[in-house]
Amino acid sequence: MGHLFDHIQPFGAWFFGISVLYFLVMVFVCFLSYEDARRALVWMYPDLANMTYDDILDKEYAANCSEITLSRLYSHLDVFAVAHLFGWSLVF
Repeated sequence: MGHLFDHIQPFGAWFFGISVLYFLVMVFVCFLSYEDARRALVWMYPDLANMTYDDILDKEYAANCSEITLSRLYSHLDVFAVAHLFGWSLVF
């Protein structure tokens, strides 16, 4: 019979520290105004300076999911989908 803590992640303190830092940054971001958050993103990514809301809507995300076609699957396949599939393959 296995123990509860048989599988310990390597560098547990490092992962904990990064997760606490990420949490603190997200709490800080929650209290920023829209303009301050936009200014911070433009400072980190200058290409976003001239981006408008219409530039974001190049894909449909909340669409009718019952109509699954090969072209729709291919149009939604991006680096994030591939990264998620790769990560899920490592878990199983």
